[in-house]
Amino acid sequence: DFRNNMGATTLMELIREDGMIKYVTKILQAGANPNIPTNDGMSPLIQACADKKIPEVQALLDAKVDVNYVIPDTKTTAFLMSASQSSMVICEMLKENNADVNAVDAFGKNALITAIFKSEAFMKKKEKIEHQALCMFLIDIGIDVNYEAKSGMTALWAASVNRNKEVTERILEKGVNADVWHEIGLS
Repeated sequence: DFRNNMGATTLMELIREDGMIKYVTKILQAGANPNIPTNDGMSPLIQACADKKIPEVQALLDAKVDVNYVIPDTKTTAFLMSASQSSMVICEMLKENNADVNAVDAFGKNALITAIFKSEAFMKKKEKIEHQALCMFLIDIGIDVNYEAKSGMTALWAASVNRNKEVTERILEKGVNADVWHEIGLS
């Protein structure tokens, strides 16, 4: 569990590098602690989620990593990070391992609002399809569609502002409260 001057363990350094899954697995099997964050609070699991490294996420889950670890200042969890990176596969893996799907970051956004509010403007067609599927998945797994951020932002407001008709319709099908005031206006 040696740490460098940034607080990164050998495990964290291996996760950050590409093509190191063999060594990530070996070091975890040798007993490396998968829950040691860096000095700035980044955990190995959240880093693997940020980099969309599915094998590394699976290795960490197999090592019984804390799936609900929260970065102290940003309140980011692995599930929130995966949603922000539009990684439905990792979101599914985390949910299957009891991740808190209703976690909220320091800005008051849950995974659904974060995913919906991500702009599709610069996404390629395949990325847009995957992003849309992620939004639908998040709506369907039981995330609170009525959750209201401090600003008044809701998933319905985010979907309507982004003119995402399919997501707006799915949220409405879930019986969302449509009369929520956002600091910019009604949804």
